[in-house]
Amino acid sequence: MKKYICVLFVMLYCFGCKRDSKFDENNRGSIAFTPVLRDKIENFISYADSVWGKKEKEEFYTFFMHKRNDKEILFLGTSFFYKKKRIKGYAFLNGRLVVYYGNSSGQEQDLVNVAKLIQFVDTIPGYRSDACIDMDYQVLKREYVICDKDSLSLIYSGFY
Repeated sequence: MKKYICVLFVMLYCFGCKRDSKFDENNRGSIAFTPVLRDKIENFISYADSVWGKKEKEEFYTFFMHKRNDKEILFLGTSFFYKKKRIKGYAFLNGRLVVYYGNSSGQEQDLVNVAKLIQFVDTIPGYRSDACIDMDYQVLKREYVICDKDSLSLIYSGFY
């Protein structure tokens, strides 16, 4: 009887670990992004789904920060291939891939915790890299002025 209880305990423990890691993988953006960034990305995903309908698995989302006219800008966009040399990390938010290309301005934003992103090694299974750009596609994008870590102001929404 003790043997069966031990086996049952081990199975339940392993099931719990597996369940937690899957949740973490599919929602890693929930811990890597500030609430305002997470909300903007989720809203952008809904917006993209409403424009095109829910896309195939290979479509994903990218974001990065840069400086334009003395303002810090957050770029969100759709993509079908990732740029290997630019990836600073990636996450899944509600099961959707979100790739972070970094902050070219070097200004501290506090919008994303890079240490909590999945570190890119060589490939993202199931998604195309920049080695496979032999396709015609349009990019849907949104740009925000970064006011602070809790405030983003929309300045553009549409096609790139």
